[in-house]
Amino acid sequence: MKVFSWPEAVPKPTIDWTDPNLEGVSGKEDEYTKRLKEWLIGEGYTGKNTGRIAKFQIADGYALYMLAEASRRSVLVHLPYGDGYRFPYIERLRKKDILANIISCDRLERLFRAKDAERQAAQANAPDAGT
Repeated sequence: MKVFSWPEAVPKPTIDWTDPNLEGVSGKEDEYTKRLKEWLIGEGYTGKNTGRIAKFQIADGYALYMLAEASRRSVLVHLPYGDGYRFPYIERLRKKDILANIISCDRLERLFRAKDAERQAAQANAPDAGT
C-alpha cells in the first residue's frame, strides 16, 4: 500500500513541547486528524474507512497512519505525532492487514474504556474510607 507524508494543504499542528499540558497536545493532534480527514474526503477519498487510524507499536510509542479509501484505491497518510515513528514494513501490508489492525485497536480501546468506566463507577459507589 502506498504511504504518503502529510499534505502541505493541511498545515500540521505546531506543538509547544515546553508546555507540560499533554491534553493541549492531544487536542491539537485531534484537530489536525479531523482536518486531514475532511481534506481527504474533499480530494475524493470517500470510502467508509477514510479517516480511520492504524497504530503500530514502535519503541516507546506508536507509528500512526490514516487510511484513505476511494473505491478500489487505498492509501495511507503518515501522522507525525509524538516522535513521528514509522512502521518499517508498512508498504508491504495489504489493505486487509491495515483494516485488521484498525479493528483490533478499536476493540482494545473499547475494552479499556469500559473497564475505566466500571472502575470509576465502583469508586463513586464505594463508601468513604475516612468516615
